[in-house]
Amino acid sequence: MKKDTRMGLPTLIWLGFSFIAGITFTASFASIVGSDKEAGVRIHILWIFAIEGLVAFICAWAFARLVKVHPTANGGSSQYVRTALGEFWGLFMGLINYAAIPLIAMGLLVTMIRNNFAAGSVIENGLFGENGLWGSWGKLYLDLISLAIYSFAAAILFFGIRKYKVVATVIGYLTWAITIFIMIVGIIVFSGNGIVGLQHYSNPENIDLSFFKFNNAFVSCFFAFCGLETFITVGNNIKNRGKNMPIAMTVIMIATTAFYIIFTLILMGAVPAGFQDNPNIQVFLKSPGLKAFGGWMVIICTILMRFNSNLQITLFGGSCLEPLAAQGFLPEKISVKNKENIPVAGVITSICIVLITFVLFMLIPDIIEGATGNSSPFDYQTIAAATSIVLISIYLIVLSTVIIQGYRKQIHVRWYEYTGWIIVLGFLILQFFMYFFDRFSDLISGIAKNNISSVLGGVVPIIYFIGIIAAVFGIYFLYYKPKKAKLLNTPEGIKKYEEIKTIFRILTPEEVEAIEIEDAKLDEYWDNLKKAQALEKLKNKSQK
Repeated sequence: MKKDTRMGLPTLIWLGFSFIAGITFTASFASIVGSDKEAGVRIHILWIFAIEGLVAFICAWAFARLVKVHPTANGGSSQYVRTALGEFWGLFMGLINYAAIPLIAMGLLVTMIRNNFAAGSVIENGLFGENGLWGSWGKLYLDLISLAIYSFAAAILFFGIRKYKVVATVIGYLTWAITIFIMIVGIIVFSGNGIVGLQHYSNPENIDLSFFKFNNAFVSCFFAFCGLETFITVGNNIKNRGKNMPIAMTVIMIATTAFYIIFTLILMGAVPAGFQDNPNIQVFLKSPGLKAFGGWMVIICTILMRFNSNLQITLFGGSCLEPLAAQGFLPEKISVKNKENIPVAGVITSICIVLITFVLFMLIPDIIEGATGNSSPFDYQTIAAATSIVLISIYLIVLSTVIIQGYRKQIHVRWYEYTGWIIVLGFLILQFFMYFFDRFSDLISGIAKNNISSVLGGVVPIIYFIGIIAAVFGIYFLYYKPKKAKLLNTPEGIKKYEEIKTIFRILTPEEVEAIEIEDAKLDEYWDNLKKAQALEKLKNKSQK
């Protein structure tokens, strides 16, 4: 091996930032920040983002502390929870973690095509809605186009991981180039508008900062920070993970939060009269020439970003099932990889579950909207909120796990870590219950008004969450327990089970120190090798 394949701190920070941050977080601004017709949290979204970043950082810190004291890093939150609370809760965490993936895919699909062709976009009246070119059936057509693009993205994985990496890298560079272009245009438009936009969003008459509005804004925007629970699993592949992971988490969270706040400020200055379905397009609306060119640039950027994200989320969906299969919770064939290192059965399973979720959250509501004219309850904001609740569930269990391990003296926890984790735990519990209170309110209101769309908006997220819990009990008691009992009936089975259990433990301080010493030796080896190679090149050059 002549090349160090571990990620250094700069690479780790860039990977994490580019994986989490993006410009499509603005898709919910019309409903939470405020449109030209409705009030919203307006200027207060800036400090809400700051709170989001702080909460996400404190949760990420819990992950970073746990990844340091476990034998492997790629088991993720399921590994940490099983170590602390046992097999049932390990499975529960694994499936909750997995359940976020189809919902994330729904958020990607909604913003890929539908939001780009709402009223006020590059097409004046949009393609859906009361005055849209395709009328009440417009969302259905656009969402089916998104599904077709998703299917194409997923199919790329079966052509091999190398092609996936090439496509993902090219799209990554293109989207960030377009993002910088949008920010530059936004700053220019902001300069021309002066402080008019900031005055509008600061006007008390346009602000609704009620308790329920704040909760909706927080839960919807928390989706913008999703990815931490995935990114943290690269811990085994970085240099000196015990030292670099906490530094990377700190820098990534500060950079991501700063990006969201700065981009939001630019939008407020460039769009001074309230937001529509895609605020990023509104930056270009002042000039007819810019509207056409810039609007299509935003659409291309959004489609490329969502295409890339769909690639990543599909691959991760298959990889996420792999450790559950390795532990015996799922059939072993799901963890089998092809020669390109892709868990084909796991990826196919994920694609099928995404299709089922598409039917629940998009296809059925779109058909009802087409037939009745009642707007679908599932836009980006509501889907992002549903995804955030699943992510919040993950963070609640992980925070509880790290606090329990600290109480048991399995890991050393400082007083300020306890304080931060307990405060965030209480805050997220409140957000969790408020979300489901709102869903039951929607359900009751929909029944009272005989509005099937409102009923769906309340009942579908509840069914989805109940379905996750039912799947945990079904898999554990009807599949895993009988399989485990059969496994433990043979010496080979007992040996295999004991091997599985070896990764579900906390490293001793001596083992952690040994890992740090080994990392230091590896760093020294690669540094010396680089110096030797540099001297060799210099020597060869001088001889020529």
